[in-house]
Amino acid sequence: MSDPRFALLKEVIFRILTQGEWERQAELDLLCDEVLRQLPNDTLALYGSAFANMKRETAQKGVEAARKLNQIQPSADGSWIQGMNDVLAGGSGLSSFEKAAQGDPKYGRHVLLGQAIEAGTKIIEVADFKFPLATFNAQAIESTLYHLSGTLTEEDELLAIEAAWEPGKHILEIGALIGNHTAFFLRRLLPRRIDIFEMDEACIPYLEETIRLNNLGTVYQIHRQAVSSATPIPKADYFKIDIDGGEDETIPGLWPVLKTFRGGLLEVDKRNEALSGLVGKPVRRFDHGGYENWLLATP
Repeated sequence: MSDPRFALLKEVIFRILTQGEWERQAELDLLCDEVLRQLPNDTLALYGSAFANMKRETAQKGVEAARKLNQIQPSADGSWIQGMNDVLAGGSGLSSFEKAAQGDPKYGRHVLLGQAIEAGTKIIEVADFKFPLATFNAQAIESTLYHLSGTLTEEDELLAIEAAWEPGKHILEIGALIGNHTAFFLRRLLPRRIDIFEMDEACIPYLEETIRLNNLGTVYQIHRQAVSSATPIPKADYFKIDIDGGEDETIPGLWPVLKTFRGGLLEVDKRNEALSGLVGKPVRRFDHGGYENWLLATP
């Protein structure tokens, strides 16, 4: 961009986004409009426009900016702005954008995602782990936000597993998303083998990339299918199950096999509390609001 005026405008847009000057949201919208009139494919201005306008009364403008950004930034594949609107939105109905605009530091991580996309980031490094930047749904965005913040999702639980772990075991993972837990298993637990069941085809390329980036020699297999009582699952030492609230339908049929394992990590929607009498002894619970993760010792 040769015109120094536009360079200055982009500098101001970047400062508002990165310094959290949300009281300047209206100004941000005007600045982005001015840039986009001359530079309609400018990714920083599109991101700023989407951010400034993701409010109920002007949501369509924000969505249109997001769609345009998706067209020119294929790594933001399909719904990342709309997905952000869902992430952590909570019962108030306010979007995460609005909460960020109100100065809630909990939502400042969304700015990191905007910076990463503007910079063309493809791989995120978190300590000795590496992950692809993923934005295809709200859950993937949530993982990416954690990774951009320098931590793993549910890291405290993973560390609790590691504290009692013996290398060389076989892990069964049902529900992997982009492989946050998979990467930890591969690099820190050094299992003999890991079998992963993931039914969402959108996750598979990211999961495969996560494994490629973090595998130190573990034998693995990705089973691209859902799991039910009719699914033959391999005998393993340890299981991890995260299937977004479907545990009460799935676990009873699997339990005859799972109870032969040494233990597991199970995500449980709080509406499925009745599972506590079926799935072994929860030796530790991690409360995440609408759901809990249970570290289990099988009978």
